[in-house]
Amino acid sequence: MRNRFDFGFKPRPCIKISRAQEILREQQVFDPVPSRQTLVNKIQDGTLDGICTASGHWIYTDSFIAWVKSFQPQSQIACTSKPKLRLAISR
Repeated sequence: MRNRFDFGFKPRPCIKISRAQEILREQQVFDPVPSRQTLVNKIQDGTLDGICTASGHWIYTDSFIAWVKSFQPQSQIACTSKPKLRLAISR
């Protein structure tokens, strides 16, 4: 039985951008697969939750899964209804 290291907290798993691209390619989620720069931009604009380190960009797996899920049919059904807009009028 392997001993687990006790961080004192539960680490948030992450994957490198190249691994995310492999997963998208293998699972045929997108064709073509988003470029590395597109995924970096998604981290920078907050679409994906990730970090930049000296060893490259990393995407938190929970964020990646939620992002992929957002493109699946059950979430697209909600997009078929007309969006409700609220306008704020300042005087």
